[in-house]
Amino acid sequence: MKKALILISLLLSLEGSLFAQILECGTKEQNEITLRKNPNALKKRNEFEIFTKKFVENLHKNKSTNNKALATSYIIPVVFHIYGTTQSGKSVTYEKIVNALNAVNNDFNGLNDDFNSVEPFFQSRRATLNIQFRLAKIDPNGGNTTGVVFHSIKNGYGNGGGYDTQIAADAWDNKKYVNVYIQNDLYNQNIYNNSGVAWYPDLNMTNNNTARIVFNGAYLLGNTDKEFSSTLTHEFGHFFNLIHTFEDGCTGTDQVDDTPKEDAKHSLNCTPGTNCDGDKVNIENYMGYNGARGCYKMFTRGQVDRMIAAMQHEARISLWQNSNLLATGVYDNQLASISAPLSIYKENLSNNGSFTQTNELSLTGGKTFSLSSGKLIQGTHYTLTNFPQGLNPVITLINNSKATLTLEGLAQNHQISNNILASIKFLPAAFSGGINNLISDKLNIKFDFIDPYGIFLAKGQPNWMATPSQTWLFFSTEKGDDTSYGFWLFETDKYKLETYGKRLICNANTRNITRLTKGTEINSSSNFTAPGAYPNQLDVINPSYNDWRGQIGYIGYEYKIDGNICYGYFKVEPVSGSEGYRITEYAYNTQPGAPIKAGEKDQQVLLTSPSNLTSYINNNAVILNWNDKNTTEDGFYVEKSINGGTYQIIKTLVANTSTYTDNSISSGISYKYRVSAYKGSEKSGYSNETIIMAPNDYIDYCKANSTNTNEYIKTIKLGSFSNTSGADLDGYGNYTAKTISLKSGEQVSTLLTPGFTSSSLNESWTIWIDYNDNRQFENSEIVLKTALTNKEYAGSFSIPSTTKGTFRMRITMRYNDTSNTPCGNINNGEIEDYTVQIQEQSTTLQTPYAYLNGGISKNGFYALWDTVPNANSYEVQLNTSGTWYTVGTSTSYYLYILKPGSSTQFQFRVKALNSTAQSNWSNPVNVTLPLTGPINKEESKFIISPNPATDQVTFTLSENSSNDNWIEIYNNLGQLVRTTRPMENYSVQNLPRGLYEVKLISKEGIQESKRIFLK
Repeated sequence: MKKALILISLLLSLEGSLFAQILECGTKEQNEITLRKNPNALKKRNEFEIFTKKFVENLHKNKSTNNKALATSYIIPVVFHIYGTTQSGKSVTYEKIVNALNAVNNDFNGLNDDFNSVEPFFQSRRATLNIQFRLAKIDPNGGNTTGVVFHSIKNGYGNGGGYDTQIAADAWDNKKYVNVYIQNDLYNQNIYNNSGVAWYPDLNMTNNNTARIVFNGAYLLGNTDKEFSSTLTHEFGHFFNLIHTFEDGCTGTDQVDDTPKEDAKHSLNCTPGTNCDGDKVNIENYMGYNGARGCYKMFTRGQVDRMIAAMQHEARISLWQNSNLLATGVYDNQLASISAPLSIYKENLSNNGSFTQTNELSLTGGKTFSLSSGKLIQGTHYTLTNFPQGLNPVITLINNSKATLTLEGLAQNHQISNNILASIKFLPAAFSGGINNLISDKLNIKFDFIDPYGIFLAKGQPNWMATPSQTWLFFSTEKGDDTSYGFWLFETDKYKLETYGKRLICNANTRNITRLTKGTEINSSSNFTAPGAYPNQLDVINPSYNDWRGQIGYIGYEYKIDGNICYGYFKVEPVSGSEGYRITEYAYNTQPGAPIKAGEKDQQVLLTSPSNLTSYINNNAVILNWNDKNTTEDGFYVEKSINGGTYQIIKTLVANTSTYTDNSISSGISYKYRVSAYKGSEKSGYSNETIIMAPNDYIDYCKANSTNTNEYIKTIKLGSFSNTSGADLDGYGNYTAKTISLKSGEQVSTLLTPGFTSSSLNESWTIWIDYNDNRQFENSEIVLKTALTNKEYAGSFSIPSTTKGTFRMRITMRYNDTSNTPCGNINNGEIEDYTVQIQEQSTTLQTPYAYLNGGISKNGFYALWDTVPNANSYEVQLNTSGTWYTVGTSTSYYLYILKPGSSTQFQFRVKALNSTAQSNWSNPVNVTLPLTGPINKEESKFIISPNPATDQVTFTLSENSSNDNWIEIYNNLGQLVRTTRPMENYSVQNLPRGLYEVKLISKEGIQESKRIFLK
């Protein structure tokens, strides 16, 4: 059972053998997933589709006016990210990337050697785009680059969700570079024959640095035949808004007028033929699949026009501007450069701060070194910036145009928190003729260190179990190139552990997972066994294997870090009071090849110290920033030392925080800060210290005081914050140590309670928030003002939607006075100051996409949604009469909802939750229940009922559907498992439990596709 049972957004139709070369482009499916996460993007896409049609119409209305657009020559900077230099046994090298990109350029410009052999029928429709994709020569930090970056092995960037943070971290600025990711397993499913996927222009993706092409390195030119390697051209076409020529079969469209329809079966290959309307199919078009069989040759005029329109898209237009071509080094190919294949240096596995990589430097463009032998000298020929202490570069000349760069010494600090971008800046003396005509005088090097090796213990989550009531649970470990697992009750009394190809220790010559006893050593000599293809995953229990029955034990597992084999264990226990088993904890050794003993506890702190703590003063406050190097911390402690005194904790922050503003400073005082992470009672080491002196012209907030003999501020409640104070000395209470947490755009409920020593008096309240941080409370910063009242005041005020940060709040309560003076003596009443922290709305979880998929009856319906990463439950609400209310929660991705009263028309929506975060509410879904009968037959061409199902399902066609239709059922691997006619009470008893894709097929192709969950 694959993770698509939980991450249903990964469903793709994968055809053929796992080892067969197939063109299976996931662009349509993955773009749809991306749109679900950002519904506004669909609106933007539709708007741009209207623009495209008008642009293309205008392009040809007056050719003399628009010749400039048609004749424009485009240059586009490209960077390739390589994740593994061997993919499916084929090498991925710089030279192959160069050749592959040259082939793409030839295809776009009609320079492919078979361009003139296009079928005569389509020769008049051929068109070319005057474009050059060029490897970047200047990196985002201004250094020389080859435009090819070699990373550690990684997969999964073809998914439309779940990897965005990693993608963005590796990306170069999407507004400057086309980012192409070369990975062997596009969807991280242990499937290595998907060719590629790309995303259409989308400003949100560009702004988030997730716009991309993802391509399988096994299919680069040189690793496969010339025609199939043109699938890379196919993906570049998608990137510039071309749609599959067969999109949605005979009833679909690629939004281009001169590409004939296709039936989406791709059965013609390279044999000329006709489509569903009897018209010829453009089998040689780069945006179809037929041509991959040996005849990719052309784009049409309409496709080229569409790409020219795409060049105007706000997510693509910056790429080809002259200013960007200069910034990325591709404007003038005649300039000299320093070519260095390696830009990332990975610490040796010895984990002692050493590096053994050799970088071969080459000068291009006729540039030469001033020497032809020996070594360049630091200070004479180059200078260093940010080089780790203990490391020194050695540049040894081979001749006057080639050299090697190696690193000598040991980095003194070499944890992951010490990762840094360093640079070598070459001086004029290094080159003949100085640095003239050199595109950049810098080489940037990213140092990638390894944390100290150790054995780490982690607790399993409470729901990490398989039982008759929870037959499947996908879970992830903390460490590894692939952290995916699944616990599974496959059939009655058959428990399995899905490892997605990773090996477990098993009994000899079986797939039965060995029950290890505490203290058993797990090492390279253990009997590790790989799982078979579905349904031959590894067994915990089956009717003939009972070692685990009712027993506690350990499972030995093998995993990889950067491609290096490491070992760990899972502890498995029976579920108390129920059939089933749970994983209660696991441990892993991060040292490649080093053993671990079953039941061995952690040997060192799990948390890494925060790094790169910096400080600066802005608007009379100290701003701290640091790098968070953990993913599992509960939060951070911020400590301060005043004038060299003892450190004191001044703030406890939540997890995933990397900044703090300290407003409590005074002029002429020296402050030191340090930060540490914590998890429960566990604490990391400290960050580096940062020291800062408050300036002598520091401005403090104005003083205020009052007589509070008869009245005082008793209690304030703002949102969830409450403080009861009583009468403060001199009528002023400094509560800035208390933080009121608010959200951007929030409507803050306010309850202000006065206290009186005798009779009630008329009081006026005023609240200021110093939004501009100038340490003055101004009239424009009044957020709440009341009239005179002798009672408790209840009201609210709004936080601007764009405001975030830490600010000072002042509250005044004045007797018989409605003036707005925040300073000095206010006579009678009281003043209190607080710290306000305004954060963006805590929608840290992705927003689920809600939908219906059949399962509707007169008594209720199944609400369905796409699950999102890191959520452990989902709240479902109904709207029956204009008001939303919660009807239930679910830990899965569906909830059956009974008909609410007499209503038959309403809406539902879903929100993802975990213990610390939540998502926005999903899209609202309209529901109409039938008055009678099992389903609403008007909703689609066919209905599946019930859904989810257990034993039997009914496939019902709408009245206007053809009787020639049939049903095809595909499992989560995209394999066809059943074919049937629409019928009632179709048995699914013998199908494994999980998610399936059901397609309604006619002779014209796929009519509709739905998903069904068998529980």
